[in-house]
Amino acid sequence: MKIVVIGAPDLFDLTEETFKSKKIIVGYSSLKKINNSSYKNYKYLGKSIKKIIKKFKDINFVVGIADNLSRQKLVKEIKLHKYKCLSLIHPSVVVYKSSKIKENVIIHPNSIISSFAEISEGAYIGYNCLVGHDVKVGSYSFISPGTKLLGECNIGKNVFIGSNAVIFPKVKIGDNVIISSGAHVRNYIRKNQTVINSQSLRTIKNYL
Repeated sequence: MKIVVIGAPDLFDLTEETFKSKKIIVGYSSLKKINNSSYKNYKYLGKSIKKIIKKFKDINFVVGIADNLSRQKLVKEIKLHKYKCLSLIHPSVVVYKSSKIKENVIIHPNSIISSFAEISEGAYIGYNCLVGHDVKVGSYSFISPGTKLLGECNIGKNVFIGSNAVIFPKVKIGDNVIISSGAHVRNYIRKNQTVINSQSLRTIKNYL
C-alpha cells in the first residue's frame, strides 16, 4: 500500500502508527513545498492530484485539512478519479463496538467514541475528544482537541468546533456552524451561526 498525505504534519506520524509501517508514505501534496522540519523526510509531490495519480499505481490518500469545505472538495476530486481516501484511527482511540464510523474519518490519539455514536464521512476528530453515547457527528465536521460532545447531542454537517468546547446532552448544532474554543453550548444552534465564547455566550450570524 502507498499513501499520499494531504494535511497537517502530525498526519505523518498518525498514518505510520495506524498502519504500523514507516515506509507506507510516498510523499505529500499541497499548494507548495513546505519548509517545516516535520516534512523534511517526505517527498513533495506537487499540488495536482491528476499528476500524482499518473505517477503512482494503487495509490491511496489521507486528507486531513482543517478547513471543512477544502477537505470535502479534495475528497470529491480524489473519488472522481476512482481512488480512495483512507480513514485513520489511532490505536489508542477507544471505539465502542456499537458505534458506527464511516469512510474518510480521522481520529487522533486518546479520543473516545462511545456507545451508539455515529461519525459520518469525512469527519475529523482531534486529540483527547469525547464523543458520548448516541452522539451524531455530521459529514465533514471538524472537532478540535479536548472537545466533549455529551450524550445524544447532534452535530450537523460542515461544523467547526474549537478546542475544549463542551456541547451539552441532547443539544442540536445545525449545519455550517462555527463554535469557538472553550464554549459551553447548552441550547440549539441554528445553521450558519457562529458561537463566540465570552463572558456572556452569544451567537452572531456567520457572514463568511
